[in-house]
Amino acid sequence: RAGGGTEQDVETANSTASPPTGLTCSISQNNVPGCVSSSGLLVQSGRNVPLTWTPPNFGQIRKYYVRKAEGSFPTLQLVMSNFSKFTIVKTLTGTPPSTSYIDPDVKNNTTYTYVLTLENKQKVQSGSSKPLVVKVSNSGR
Repeated sequence: RAGGGTEQDVETANSTASPPTGLTCSISQNNVPGCVSSSGLLVQSGRNVPLTWTPPNFGQIRKYYVRKAEGSFPTLQLVMSNFSKFTIVKTLTGTPPSTSYIDPDVKNNTTYTYVLTLENKQKVQSGSSKPLVVKVSNSGR
């Protein structure tokens, strides 16, 4: 492109960060079974919730922040309007950081909503991933 378009693209890319996608709990990890779909809900019948996701296609990711809230917040609008209820349960760091986390701190008969954000090499944080709502049952506690 004429006029230094490439330079502008790099600057734009460095000033924004795309959120991770594909947040799920349906993939088993380290002998922790994945969630199963039941009546439109993701149900986890163990004492741990195995989370996995896909990094964005672009960016040098340095941190993922896993946030959790008790309750069901199935849309980004609900997540944002209830963001104070979400706490960071894990910060994953690395070059790049892992794209999985097993949440060991869940209670029986409780619904949780998880969201992810990331931080890139330039310390820019992404917006929130799409929320993942998980109902925990039969955790044996």
